[in-house]
Amino acid sequence: MSTYGTARRSARGVNGAPLARFALFWLLALCASWAAPVGGGVALAASAAASNPWDGLIRRLAADGYDRATVAALFARVQQGPEEQHYSSEYMGRKLLALYRRKYERAPAAKRATAQRTPPVYKQCLTPERMSEARDFLYGNHFLLNRFVSRWGVPRELAVAILSVETRIGRVLGTTSAFVTLACMAATDEWSQVADLFVEKGLTSGRRAWLARRQAEKADWAYEELTALLDHALGNGLDPLELPGSAYGAIGICQFMPSNAVRFGVDGDGDGRVNLFTRADALHSMGRFLQANGWKGRMNRASMRKVLYRYNHSRTYIETVLTLADRLGASGHERDMP
Repeated sequence: MSTYGTARRSARGVNGAPLARFALFWLLALCASWAAPVGGGVALAASAAASNPWDGLIRRLAADGYDRATVAALFARVQQGPEEQHYSSEYMGRKLLALYRRKYERAPAAKRATAQRTPPVYKQCLTPERMSEARDFLYGNHFLLNRFVSRWGVPRELAVAILSVETRIGRVLGTTSAFVTLACMAATDEWSQVADLFVEKGLTSGRRAWLARRQAEKADWAYEELTALLDHALGNGLDPLELPGSAYGAIGICQFMPSNAVRFGVDGDGDGRVNLFTRADALHSMGRFLQANGWKGRMNRASMRKVLYRYNHSRTYIETVLTLADRLGASGHERDMP
């Protein structure tokens, strides 16, 4: 999954007023219309909020200026929804296990230093089926891609390669609500909530302290991303609970973390809102991100890698994107663009 920048929430409404306060009136009405009409309505929602594990998060969001009733209604909907979308410490646990393995269990430095002559790639992203999907998009969206290249200066083949590696150009967007993922991580801020996952590790006091510190950092990060998701969704007339996300809450065809959706989102199709699940908005938002992080027209390979590293901190990811872009470019010479 992609790793993006850690820009803090900066979404603002008109004249600098926080978006959450600026839109409270219509927001309440909108959330009420989204809420499932189950049983006792408001009474049921209040009861669920009082008995669910989200109370601390609701209080924190309210303290930060979000309307408490609006936020409570969202979490009540989560509790009334499918059980697999309810609170779970597994989201944070999965992240902490990955961090632990990377720090304490990966191969020794001497083995890692044995660099391959050919840079590694994700082979599953370069299969004939995946190449066909990418070519179909490249050939079938001539006007959209022309506008994209003209505005941002990023080669069309590279843009299509990124979307292909990220989500198979929208075919794989995640199955869990990004709101739920981020809320679960933000709410899992105490070591006791994840301690059972590390029983067999035989943790030293030093390693446990390191994990607890990383947990606190990740919980705060998830909270900032959760607020950015609320700002992005509600500011663009989207239901916060209906945005599927990656394992760590990235959204859209271009897989932006919500803070980057707020910071770099572009209304590419001119419909008055930013929706990263539409092709035009995802493409132009990606172009804005790449340009803001150093893309400048023609670039050598090393410079391309530096910019792509800002999109995803993985050497394998970068080499896969560049390899796919090269192959798409080569195939373009063999077939006339429409």
